[in-house]
Amino acid sequence: MEYVGVFSVLFLMLGALVLAAALLRRFGLVPGSHRQKPGDKEIEVVASRLLDARNRLVVVRWRGQEYLLGAGTNGVTRIDSDTTDDTDAPTELDLPDTKFGQWAQQGRKP
Repeated sequence: MEYVGVFSVLFLMLGALVLAAALLRRFGLVPGSHRQKPGDKEIEVVASRLLDARNRLVVVRWRGQEYLLGAGTNGVTRIDSDTTDDTDAPTELDLPDTKFGQWAQQGRKP
């Protein structure tokens, strides 16, 4: 009979810990995390497509402009953007000679 009381207190304490962790996470009180308000998105992931097991294409909107990024094992590379001022933009993309770089160059006109 004594074990029933011990286990009930144990489960009660575990439940209180899980509830406290969920509330802390829900209200953004976890240290190192930033809670965004609904209209406060400066950076937004518009679309994402997995190319293979290690490479991904991501369209990101930042400060009103969209950027096409390639993310893989070698890091993140800007492939294209919707900026109207292309005076400082390179005429040829310098993509690594990998499967991702070859795939990204297929759709580009020289």
